[in-house]
Amino acid sequence: MRRVTSLAVVALVLTILVPALQAAAPAPTQTPAAAPATGGPAPTNKTAPEANFSGVALGDAIDYIRDVTNANIHVNWNALEAAGVGKDTVVNLRLHSVPLKTILRLMLNEAGGGTGLTYYVSDGVIEITTQELADKDLITRVYPIDDLIMDFPDPVPPEFNIQATAQTSGKGGGGGGSGQGIFSGNSASNNVQAGTSSKERAEDLIKIIQDSIQPQVWKENGGTATIHFWNGSLIVTAPRSVHEALAG
Repeated sequence: MRRVTSLAVVALVLTILVPALQAAAPAPTQTPAAAPATGGPAPTNKTAPEANFSGVALGDAIDYIRDVTNANIHVNWNALEAAGVGKDTVVNLRLHSVPLKTILRLMLNEAGGGTGLTYYVSDGVIEITTQELADKDLITRVYPIDDLIMDFPDPVPPEFNIQATAQTSGKGGGGGGSGQGIFSGNSASNNVQAGTSSKERAEDLIKIIQDSIQPQVWKENGGTATIHFWNGSLIVTAPRSVHEALAG
């Protein structure tokens, strides 16, 4: 009987003390799990709450955009000044809650007029310069097109989105292309002819591209850009603005 009583007392003490000790003890240190490696949104897809420029100098407008979006922006002022556009060039723009790329495109068109200002993104930095300078470097990219040139039982071939790019080819001021490239959609007004081999359809597609996107830059027309079909892909070496038109 005495042993049972002792056990009951011990159990009662443990019931009271253990929770108390647990509450008083410091919480164990936990190593936070590493955040998943995810790529952030493109800098030009950031949204600015407002761009209200009325007679504002271009330099001040760019500083404002840089501050409200935390975007890294570098301006080649030497190139802009050579094109007749300086920090004091006045811009007028009033927009609310739109992507940064829209603000940049409209602002540079406003400031540059017909001088051909543009921007592009390199290593996360938005570079503002002239279209001529941006297009001096030739960039090589590979575009898989198997899905565009495969054999279809239906005589109607896939459609290629070149209408928008054809309307904007050769125009500066905005970077990022028209927003929708020849390889980024399925609706358009021009088709590659059915009933031909994959290679022939690829050659037709190449001809469409060369006729529709800055014809003057291609080697066949006296320029320096090249485009070749190999193993189901187009290998394009061309100025940055051509790639922007192709990829959207």
